[in-house]
Amino acid sequence: MKISRLIELSLFYQLRDLLSVKKTNDIAKSVDFISYQLKYNNISTTKDVVVKVDGNIVASGYSVDYLNGIVNFDIALTQSNQVKVDYYYCNFNIYDESSNETSESFKYPAVAIYEDETETKPYELGSSQTEKTKTYIIQVFSERGGERNDVTDSIVELLEGSIGITDYNLGFPLNEDGTLNDSFDPYQIITYTHAESINYRKGGSLDIGNKPKFYSEIIVDLKIFI
Repeated sequence: MKISRLIELSLFYQLRDLLSVKKTNDIAKSVDFISYQLKYNNISTTKDVVVKVDGNIVASGYSVDYLNGIVNFDIALTQSNQVKVDYYYCNFNIYDESSNETSESFKYPAVAIYEDETETKPYELGSSQTEKTKTYIIQVFSERGGERNDVTDSIVELLEGSIGITDYNLGFPLNEDGTLNDSFDPYQIITYTHAESINYRKGGSLDIGNKPKFYSEIIVDLKIFI
């Protein structure tokens, strides 16, 4: 997997955590009393999920599908049991450059990330180390101007710090069934980037669909040493 793809994935997961909000005492629904559907999906893998049955915290006997927001119990509960869950979920849809904001599959609120261009130059005379400056464009779409502004400011603050680039060639946080990948190491960092420059503008509304859509664009030059 190329470094540009690793940067995009690292931005994706860090933005998903950044934009996660807490849901407390979400009453999960079930028809078979084994699989319990939560109200939201895209659950954060870096924050605790607390499962309670009839008000009591249970630490085992179930698995969590983080992608689809489902708690699967090993043994069926009964109709009288009530399952409540505390968790963090990302309330923004995050897309890459293959998405189009005018398509029906593009859901608001949303963040889109894509690479613009790459410049490579020697980092140090006589050294094999290379410095790359990659330009990324991050777009924020929302149906509320205030939300657009808050999210834009939060992303800019994230970009102003050092961003670790995770080697996803070694695995991803989730398995194919949405459960946690126990072998995934969140500290499998291969390098770090910092922003050489950040420019952004909070635009007006976009004429897409029946509701006004508020838009902002962040252009960041990320410097990486490889």
